[in-house]
Amino acid sequence: TITVNNTPVTCPANFAVCVNGSPVTLTGATPPGGTYSGPGVSAGVFTPSVAGVGMHTITYTNGGTCTFVITVNALPTAAIAVAETSGTTNNDGTICTGASATLTASGGTSFVWSNMSTNAAITVSPTNTTTYTVTVTNANGCTATATRTITVNPLPTVTISGPATVCEAGSVTLDAGAGF
Repeated sequence: TITVNNTPVTCPANFAVCVNGSPVTLTGATPPGGTYSGPGVSAGVFTPSVAGVGMHTITYTNGGTCTFVITVNALPTAAIAVAETSGTTNNDGTICTGASATLTASGGTSFVWSNMSTNAAITVSPTNTTTYTVTVTNANGCTATATRTITVNPLPTVTISGPATVCEAGSVTLDAGAGF
């Protein structure tokens, strides 16, 4: 009597991906030539966005079965708040020429701004309307971006009209123009 035992089936190690990650071709199970199945799996390819955020058990079948877990991590919620230099948060992203604003990023554990600063907050003094972008990374290594446009309004032009000379004890009416 000869007993033929199946080759033991082994699965790859558990791993994690971000929900916006590229599809992953599943490999590493033995013996090769089996079939992978589970949430987000089609033709041996795992698509994180199809599976969704969470822990997903994947089964490998080839004369026997084994399972492993793919964790799909959520993206950070990247945001940028704006505060004028006076410290008043207005969040409208509008400053006057010559003023500055502090942009503060949130939603993650590390930050990279379009000007290459890695601080959570940066102070900017644009001379014209400018858009700033920050890439936020969370503890799981997933990234998201946020953008904020700072609109720079010109200072008003003030002209005063009235008589050039006035007699002592006389009175004058000055006109500062329309819009005030």
